[in-house]
Amino acid sequence: FPLTENKKNVVNAWQTQRNWVCFQMPQINNRMRSELFGGVKRNEGSYGPPKQDLATAETEQHMEAQNEEEIARLTGTVQMLKDVTIEIGQEVKAQNRLLAGMGNEFMKANAGIQSTMTKLKNMTAHGGSKHMCMLVVFVFMVFLFMWWLLKMRR
Repeated sequence: FPLTENKKNVVNAWQTQRNWVCFQMPQINNRMRSELFGGVKRNEGSYGPPKQDLATAETEQHMEAQNEEEIARLTGTVQMLKDVTIEIGQEVKAQNRLLAGMGNEFMKANAGIQSTMTKLKNMTAHGGSKHMCMLVVFVFMVFLFMWWLLKMRR
């Protein structure tokens, strides 16, 4: 099929771009490699720091070792804080369960007191001298028993 003028321009542009990439890529790769490894190409063909920077490399290794020690120390501290946080969370859950149980017990006690108060109101509303007489006799017996205990003690 014949190429139109527009298609020829596209093909030419593509070929020009391909030639540029093929020519430029080795140079870009060498520059990127030297930037990545921090040095120039040494005689044996490997990339690395120049020989005059060996003292700097030793200093960097020493600093890296110190950083690793600090990271290990911080990791221990973080683990300790994590354990403490977990224990606090467990204690909070246990306390919440205890408080919920106490709330239920107080509600039961409140219901019992209200029931007793209702019964007392009903008793006083209906009157009844029989209950009053029994109460007076009970109080008299308690005082009599306390007097007897005190007399026996002397």
